[in-house]
Amino acid sequence: MRRKNASRTAQALALASGFALLLAGCASSGGSGGGDDDVFTIGVLAPKTGSLAPYGVAMEQGFEVAVDLINADGGIGGKQVEYILEDDQTDPKAASTQASKLLNQDEVDVLIGTTSSATTLAVIPQVERAEVPFIYIAEGEAKTCDASGEEARRFIFGNGATPEQKMDRFVPYMLENLGQSVYFIGSDYVFPHFVNDITADLVEENGGTVVAKDYAPLGTTDFSSYISKIQSADPDVLFISVVGADGVALVKQLTEFGIGDMKLTGIPSFAGEVLSGVSDIAQGVYTVDNYWEGLDNPENQRFVEAFSAAYPDVRPVHPMAAVGTYSTLLMLKEAVEKAGSTDGGAIADALPGISVDSPAGTLTMGANHIVTAPMLLLQIEGDGYALIENFGEVEHPGFSGCSSQDA
Repeated sequence: MRRKNASRTAQALALASGFALLLAGCASSGGSGGGDDDVFTIGVLAPKTGSLAPYGVAMEQGFEVAVDLINADGGIGGKQVEYILEDDQTDPKAASTQASKLLNQDEVDVLIGTTSSATTLAVIPQVERAEVPFIYIAEGEAKTCDASGEEARRFIFGNGATPEQKMDRFVPYMLENLGQSVYFIGSDYVFPHFVNDITADLVEENGGTVVAKDYAPLGTTDFSSYISKIQSADPDVLFISVVGADGVALVKQLTEFGIGDMKLTGIPSFAGEVLSGVSDIAQGVYTVDNYWEGLDNPENQRFVEAFSAAYPDVRPVHPMAAVGTYSTLLMLKEAVEKAGSTDGGAIADALPGISVDSPAGTLTMGANHIVTAPMLLLQIEGDGYALIENFGEVEHPGFSGCSSQDA
């Protein structure tokens, strides 16, 4: 799928920002790929189908708005930005096939995506052979280390919060305010295992009790057997790391079965990308994220205005759009200016140390190629969130938990 400033978004943005003539001049259909000297082409791998499809939809919405905003500011390296989006189907083989197409046929300047750990890890070897920067933008464990686990892979970067960043300051709050005994349930693939293992260790380090860890295969629709085990265990807190549409199904069924005094929390089951599916039955639930649409800074106000004009029925504005897409483009723009080049190697070498003012606040690309960002304690309220506490900027510790040594 190829997009260059889709007309509906460009028109909405023009109304929101007052740059109608400029955006109209940027908007067109088609266009050439990475071989065009006048165009900076971004390849996007997004799960438009499969269990994580809500994130793929959110990613596409974000790019529709983010590309228009960046082009209104002169593009990247003086070039207008366009993107080519391919469906990775939440499947490693499909992700590998589509990555090969974007890198070798379309000759994209940068690759952005994917969402699941498995699809991201499947792409890394191809990116390194092509020597094209790859920025994964979904939350997940660290994937930037080389085979030694001690150095960063030159072309691999993460602009998604890690479990360590989210849980370090949240777990003490959870134990003090929600309860001391915690039952973990997650989807059965890499990321939820990382989330639950890291969080469980922090629970025990802070004096809490881990009741159990359980995992459901991706695509599970009936959680009745899992809920029976949870009810029998009778924990104070149920920490949920079941992803996408699966997580929505679990929360709905928990409500149907009755949860008594048990408190729900977790990541990413209550993230903005899936909140519309659970908000009416998850009022008051706490979660942690690196973005909230109510943040009071100029970049966020500009992005929320543009996103709301383009997608008036989508609430809340989700992290995948504001941080994953727009903030990543802001970092790329800064890196190209720093390097004075749109060459892949030059961009990769310029990204570490880059800081940008983003909708989420100040983001800094660390020496470990993972972004340091503010982490926010949020509580579901209405069809969005209330900000309870800003934990401040949190750095991922080195290459802790890195899963890409064998990639």
